[in-house]
Amino acid sequence: MPKKTTGLGSGSTIKKQAIERMLLLLPSIEAACERGEAMVNICIPLGIHENTVKAWVRQGYAGVERIAEAQARYLASVPDQNRADADAILALMRQGMSARKACVSLGMSPFKANTLAQAKLSPSVAKYMRDEMKAVRNSPELQALRNLGKATSPKGGRPTGGTVYFMQGAGGGCIKIGFTGGHPELRRRDLQTGSPIDLKIIHHVKGSRNDEAWAHHHFRNSHSHGEWFWPSRDLMEFIASGVTLNALRHQPSELKALTA
Repeated sequence: MPKKTTGLGSGSTIKKQAIERMLLLLPSIEAACERGEAMVNICIPLGIHENTVKAWVRQGYAGVERIAEAQARYLASVPDQNRADADAILALMRQGMSARKACVSLGMSPFKANTLAQAKLSPSVAKYMRDEMKAVRNSPELQALRNLGKATSPKGGRPTGGTVYFMQGAGGGCIKIGFTGGHPELRRRDLQTGSPIDLKIIHHVKGSRNDEAWAHHHFRNSHSHGEWFWPSRDLMEFIASGVTLNALRHQPSELKALTA
């Protein structure tokens, strides 16, 4: 088996050339170390063996202190960055968003929250993340919203395991007819993070995804785009009536005047 070489050479001329090359590569190595990249991944694109850098450091050639300082800066920055990422995720979770959705909305990996909660490099941040995620998930506010999602619909209607909600911008305009398995306020908070205008739930009734699809079809003459509908007279009168989709769907004769 061939012996691994350092790349620094044994002869004086070869060693001099190797050192000169290393000095040219040093800024790239330093920058990569500060980003926290593994040494093997740093060396491959540069066309050198990782043992070369290890020998460079071990033998104390010029510039090695810059590599050590870059690695130290990375290690010092990790807890701060991890804490900042943890705080950003938790802020969205406190608004009712799941950990996974919070990570995605922040442009992170969907598993970033779990990674932070188990990070061995930052044990203090990991403990903080675990404790806060547990506190958020058990907070009375979110528990109350989840319980509201199980409440009985107004004016009758059978429970169907979900809610069909009607959401509109605070200034008026199109209305979104959507479905959620929980309380619509949690869904509103979720959608609010991607909306430049304030959103509000103007009506919600018990219903299933089939009920949502039926509502889309029933109010098709008011359709604008996607799940959004213009606030037409029949749609606004249905919302004002407070009746359920079940009543509207199965008792059309009694509600004909409302949706004429």
